[in-house]
Amino acid sequence: MTLKFPHKYQLSNNNCGPASIQIVAKYYGKSFNQLFLAKTCKVNKEGCSIDDLCKGAESIGLKSGAYKVDIQMLKKQVKLPVIIHISTNHYVVLYKIKNDKYYVSDPQKGKYSLNEKEFSKLWIKNKLTGYVITVEPTILLREYEFNKANSLKALSFLLKYLGPYKKAIGKLVLVILFVVLIQAVLPFISKAVIDIGIMTINLDLISVLLVASIVLVISSTSANWIRDSLVLHLSNRIKISILSDFVHKLLKLPYPFFENRQIGDILQRIRDQERIQGFIMNFLFDVIISNLLLIVFGIILFYQGKRIK
Repeated sequence: MTLKFPHKYQLSNNNCGPASIQIVAKYYGKSFNQLFLAKTCKVNKEGCSIDDLCKGAESIGLKSGAYKVDIQMLKKQVKLPVIIHISTNHYVVLYKIKNDKYYVSDPQKGKYSLNEKEFSKLWIKNKLTGYVITVEPTILLREYEFNKANSLKALSFLLKYLGPYKKAIGKLVLVILFVVLIQAVLPFISKAVIDIGIMTINLDLISVLLVASIVLVISSTSANWIRDSLVLHLSNRIKISILSDFVHKLLKLPYPFFENRQIGDILQRIRDQERIQGFIMNFLFDVIISNLLLIVFGIILFYQGKRIK
């Protein structure tokens, strides 16, 4: 079990139930896709019922049960973490009670703590009892294997949109390698200026090396500009491809799909497409550059360390 209690945000307005199961499953060491859990919980436009939530939890190997309890029973008799059905028709996870503080992992708002009066108002308002859904791991949860094909699907999704732009990506990789090479050469020039030029008072060599440094810095700046232009071009093309595919698939969906969704959910999916595009074009290439620099400078430091010995 993890020392720090995990948290997951719901993917849409009606996904608080599956997100709560996802949080509890993560606490017990298992990761599940929230959309997969939404299907098992039979989520509709209004969310999912307590009964469907229990059945969804049991389908992945969590022993569950729904009970109506008061605040004292919750404090003394219920094993945490539990899923709480609060007064706003929303599911949250209560994971700790300490010194009359109630610690909540809310799929909509994040993690927070409340005193007993605040928690009671949130949970049951003016009533005496409220619903809790207990969730405990069974051997089935430990043995449950989520479909590993999802990793391959994610990779194929990535390649699908990068594939048509092989030439542009090839140019981008060459520019990145050129920038990394310049970054690797500059320290050697600085070293040569100090070790050879200054130590031997060779002004001609110092002048040549300084000019070389200026040329390399200008070249690096130009290469970075070219890289940013290529990334922007690719980013816009991929964004159009992702959004056009999304709209095409959306228009082919049957009417019942829209009956079970709110307009905010559709808009959220569009924002998700933009995040995917941002990941592909910014984070991915930043990781490539950072790793290349790490490898190159690691080799340089290893080589210099051996020379010093």
